[in-house]
Amino acid sequence: MLLLITHAGANKGVTGYFKDFLIHHEGEYLYLCHPFAESKLKSSELQKIDKHGHEVCVASFWKPQNELLAMVVSFFVTTWVLLRYGHQVHLVIGFGGFNTFSAIVLRSIFRFKVYFWGVDYSSRRFSSSLLNKVYLFLETSACKYADMVIQPTARQEDVRIRKHGLDPKRSLVMPNGISGKHLDATFPNIAAPRTAFLYIGSITQQHGVLDLIKDYYCTHMVKTPLYIIGGGPLAEQVQKVIEQSDVSQMVKYLGHMTPDQITDYVQSSNENFVGIAPYRSDAVIDHVYYGDSLKLKEYLMYRMPFLVSTAVEVSFDLREFGVIYNDTAELQQYLNNPHTIPTLDDAKVQETLKFYTWDVLCSKISLDY
Repeated sequence: MLLLITHAGANKGVTGYFKDFLIHHEGEYLYLCHPFAESKLKSSELQKIDKHGHEVCVASFWKPQNELLAMVVSFFVTTWVLLRYGHQVHLVIGFGGFNTFSAIVLRSIFRFKVYFWGVDYSSRRFSSSLLNKVYLFLETSACKYADMVIQPTARQEDVRIRKHGLDPKRSLVMPNGISGKHLDATFPNIAAPRTAFLYIGSITQQHGVLDLIKDYYCTHMVKTPLYIIGGGPLAEQVQKVIEQSDVSQMVKYLGHMTPDQITDYVQSSNENFVGIAPYRSDAVIDHVYYGDSLKLKEYLMYRMPFLVSTAVEVSFDLREFGVIYNDTAELQQYLNNPHTIPTLDDAKVQETLKFYTWDVLCSKISLDY
C-alpha cells in the first residue's frame, strides 16, 4: 500500500493533483494531511482512499494554534501513523523533508521504500535560525537517504546535489503540471488585444499581489482592471486595501474558485485577460528563485498570455507565450498598456501544454514496489 504524507492549505497543490492521478493509476492508499500554520483546517487527518477515489477518514488529530507546537504534534502524528500502519505500507512519499524524516528513520523496521518529493526549496525557510537549521538538516537527511528525490526544477536539483548530498542517480526533475481536463476547452477572443489582468493563486508575500496593488494601483493609479482569484495569509489584507483605497473600481477580489469555476468565468467574461505573476525577486524569499511557477501553465490553459517577473525560471518552450519583465519601469509600462502583450496561437499552446499535464508528468514516477 502507498502512503502519502503532506501539508495542505486553502489552494489545491501538487499533492492534490497527484491524488487525482492516483485515482486512475493506483489501488487503495493512505493519505496523511497536516494543515499549514495559516490554514483554516482544524486538524491533521488520516484518510483511506479506495481505487475509485472515495475518501474515508480513519483518524483525526488535534492541531495546536502555536506554530512551533503544531510542528511538533505533526511530527509525532506522522511517526504514530507509520508505526501503526507501516506493516501494510510498501512505499511512503513524503512531500517535504519534514514529512519524510520519520519514514527514513523507520524504513529499516518495515522495509518500505521512501520517496522525498521536494515541492519547493529555500535556504532561509524560517526567520528563526534554529528552525532554519532543523529544516536544512531534514532536507539533507531526505536527499541522502530517500530512495528517490523528486523536484520541479533543475535549480532545486542542483542546490540539493551541491549542498545536501543528493546523488543525481536518485533524482527526478518533474515540473509542476496542469489538469488536462480544461486543455480542450474553447475560449473566445484568443487573438483579441488584452484589456485586463487576472491573478490566480496563493496570496502570500512572495507572490507579490499585495505589493502590486499598493505600488501600482494605489500609488501610480494604473487604470487597467486587475482581478484576483485565490486565497492565502494575505487575502484579508488585499481585501482591506481594496476597500479602504480608491482602487475598488479597478481591482476586484473574487475569492477562491475551482478550476471549473475559473474556466466558466474566463469564458463568460467581457475582458480579454493577461495572466499576471508579479513574484518578488528579493533575496529574502529565495524559494521563488528555486520554484516552478505552476500559474504560468494554468494561465496558458485558460488561453491567457502571461506577464511574469524575472524572479522565477521560465522554461524555454513557454517563453514565447508571454512577457518576462526586468524591472518596475517595464512592469508599469505593461500594466498601462496590456494590448502590447502578444496574443496566443491556440493550437501551439495546446500542443505544448500536452507535455505538462499531470497524467503525463506523474507517469514518470515509478510506483512499483
